[in-house]
Amino acid sequence: MDKAEALAYVSRLFDAAQAGAVLWGDKLLLKRFLEQCSRTGSQETKDGYRRELRHFTRWRDQNHPHLHLRELDPALVQDWVSLLREQVEASELMPRSFNRRISAVSALYRWASEPTRSAVTGVPRNPIPRRTGMSAPKLAKPLAESDLTSVLGVISAAKVKGSAIAARDYVMVRGSYLLGCRVSELCGLRWEDIEPLDEGGNVRLLGKGSKPRTICLTNPLRHKPQSCWRFFLASRVQALMLGLAPMILSSASFGLTRNRQRQETHSWIGSCDNHTPISLYSLITKAG
Repeated sequence: MDKAEALAYVSRLFDAAQAGAVLWGDKLLLKRFLEQCSRTGSQETKDGYRRELRHFTRWRDQNHPHLHLRELDPALVQDWVSLLREQVEASELMPRSFNRRISAVSALYRWASEPTRSAVTGVPRNPIPRRTGMSAPKLAKPLAESDLTSVLGVISAAKVKGSAIAARDYVMVRGSYLLGCRVSELCGLRWEDIEPLDEGGNVRLLGKGSKPRTICLTNPLRHKPQSCWRFFLASRVQALMLGLAPMILSSASFGLTRNRQRQETHSWIGSCDNHTPISLYSLITKAG
């Protein structure tokens, strides 16, 4: 922190004191941060930050119990970072976990040191050293088809027993598996987000952190065009029932000829009895 930033921080402290504001304690600081750490209000995001910050506060309690979080300077925090690196070298902590823990604590201090609230948090700057992250390759953890079948079998069994939410769970699991998306992305899917193309289609999703992304359905479902066609067929019927604009599918959509599309359509509709609602559940259960 240079001289100008230090003077500005001290000036904000005096202004806040004259206005009757008092410095937040650690509990209030963490509470306010966790309330605002997720732009979408995701409870999972809050719980994730809470877990990582708990590790940091536990280290503080063991090594510097007399200091508030706002009183930890970069030299002390560097000791904590070095301890985490030693755990990574000893294979007690994975590099991804190291990066996640560093990012969570850094996010707390960045939030607390913003000029609009630094006068009440007492945090003049972020003490986390820069360029601290470690290289951690992203490793996908795909779900095997057999595991998916087992999961869907459990859900189907619950539906037979009269579960009121089994149909919803089936749609969420099967749909997210077919599209390769999060449940939250699937719930936010709108009809205008689906774009049919020759031999496939694109689905636009609003992902984590409000970041848009597009999923191409050509290659992942090329080996199973009937399932892909039925997925969008039910989506189209559902859109008509809700009064939304229907999607016009081309004759070559998803690798099916027009005759095969007609056959799949009649086969699916014919397999639904009069008491079966036309929904994504009835579609996916018959998509095989």
